[in-house]
Amino acid sequence: MLNVGIIGYGGRVSSMAEALGMYNLPYRVAAIADPRAQEIHAAGDPFLADTAFYTDAEAMLAAGGLDGVMVVRPPTTWITFTTCWTSVLPSWQR
Repeated sequence: MLNVGIIGYGGRVSSMAEALGMYNLPYRVAAIADPRAQEIHAAGDPFLADTAFYTDAEAMLAAGGLDGVMVVRPPTTWITFTTCWTSVLPSWQR
């Protein structure tokens, strides 16, 4: 079983996380880091019944036990994020 963490949990990623089941991947959402962690947990989504909730990514990553992490950003920040990310890559990786 793969333990996946998600940084930034909203409508788009919740659908994506559940849809991964169509590929018969042995995974579960083990942790979520989101400023709205209490609100997301209080919603009582059965898909997240065994999920740990954190308000920041550093705490989630420090807890360990994850095999992978999905990082999700709002669409309004994609250009900024892409620009920042590509500026730190060596030129041969751009």
